[in-house]
Amino acid sequence: MKLIRATGDLFTSRDNLAHCVSRDFHMNAGIAVKFKSTFGNQEKLSSGGWSVGTTARLTTNDRHVFYLVTKERYFLKPSYDSLKASLVELARWVELLGIERLAIPRLGCGKDGLKWPIVRRILIEVFEGINVIITVFRLRRELKD
Repeated sequence: MKLIRATGDLFTSRDNLAHCVSRDFHMNAGIAVKFKSTFGNQEKLSSGGWSVGTTARLTTNDRHVFYLVTKERYFLKPSYDSLKASLVELARWVELLGIERLAIPRLGCGKDGLKWPIVRRILIEVFEGINVIITVFRLRRELKD
């Protein structure tokens, strides 16, 4: 696995995408709003019976969009364990589908409040030995973090 940092809008990437959501797929705050407006499929996602620690997937325009279910309800906070469980499932999808490139925000580090150095370590641990390039996007206004 190769981890690359990028500054800018995640949605300009043509890579496969992943981000964190709650099991209720509320998606009305943070980057989830843009995922919801860009990719839709709210009914399909919310009716999937997903549990915390799993990863939902949509395929659209020849790329995959992954939804890491890291918490029960939109107003709760995820744990590092729930994030790791979702990432383990994402890693399985990456291998199964032969995905070579994935673009993500700093998972769980916005409104969810997880710390990037810990999330980064989890990413490296989970994707070790997997042939994928993961580009982590940050907005310019986040550079002070």
